[in-house]
Amino acid sequence: MKKMEIKGIGTISAFKAVTYITIIPAGLLFLIGLAMLLIGIAVGEPSLWGIGLAYTVMPVFIIGMYGVISMVIALLYGVLAKKFGGLELIVEEKNEFVFNGPSGHGYQQGAPAPINPPGSPYEAANQIQLTKTSPPPLPNQFRNTNQE
Repeated sequence: MKKMEIKGIGTISAFKAVTYITIIPAGLLFLIGLAMLLIGIAVGEPSLWGIGLAYTVMPVFIIGMYGVISMVIALLYGVLAKKFGGLELIVEEKNEFVFNGPSGHGYQQGAPAPINPPGSPYEAANQIQLTKTSPPPLPNQFRNTNQE
């Protein structure tokens, strides 16, 4: 197990994360506002126009305000983490079995996968030994071409 300490959070990263999280509720508010605005115009009710317009404009301000607040919190966390210490995490590494994963790039080499699972119509392909460079055989290579 390793102990890790988070010393800082990137301000742009915090802004993007909060934007991604708030975009769905803000989008729903925008759609509700747009529906209210269109209904208010169709019916001729000025109070629905105002509410609909507010609901269509406010999501932009909400996303912007939450983003700026998250940036300020990230800056404040960085300052306080340098002075008092950051959030400590205990991380345990586990080696997971990756089926036929490529070696390197964070993966360990997995067991070779069968070309066709047992019981498939092309099960004869499992009988052929392939090299690493040869492509798997096509299904029509196993058909009997001798027509008598």
